[in-house]
Amino acid sequence: MVKRRRKKTPDHEEHEPYDEPHPSTDTWPDDWTPKQRTNWLEHGAIVYNNLETEQAQYWYRRTWRPKCRNSGMMKCDHVKLGTPEDYIEENVSDTLNPMGNMTSVMMRQVSRYSVDRDVLDDVVDDIVQAKIQNMSEAQQQRLVGDAQRLANAYGLSQ
Repeated sequence: MVKRRRKKTPDHEEHEPYDEPHPSTDTWPDDWTPKQRTNWLEHGAIVYNNLETEQAQYWYRRTWRPKCRNSGMMKCDHVKLGTPEDYIEENVSDTLNPMGNMTSVMMRQVSRYSVDRDVLDDVVDDIVQAKIQNMSEAQQQRLVGDAQRLANAYGLSQ
């Protein structure tokens, strides 16, 4: 069977991450609103500053951005099924919510990406660890409990 490569379409072109914010020098990406700056300080920087590698920082900025309204971070507009950013977002989400919908992660495991999957998995691990560091003790215990229940449901002993 011959596998054909998809041609690059506007949905699958490379997207560069936004410039790294530097709040201490009041340096922000040009198009950010004051609300986005606040969301970065309150939600994004907390995780970003705990990332251990420049590679994880690069992919974090390519995958999530501060919301323009409301609070928090959200996926960047170009993050769609089949992109490396979607793989990262879904795997981070699945790891932090093990009782969630595992079919979405399984679907992404069989897809091809323009970036080596080992690289993406390392980025996922780094982002997950940074997010766990910022969880309360109760949230961390809930995560461990959910993971144990899932392991027991599949007959995996720990």
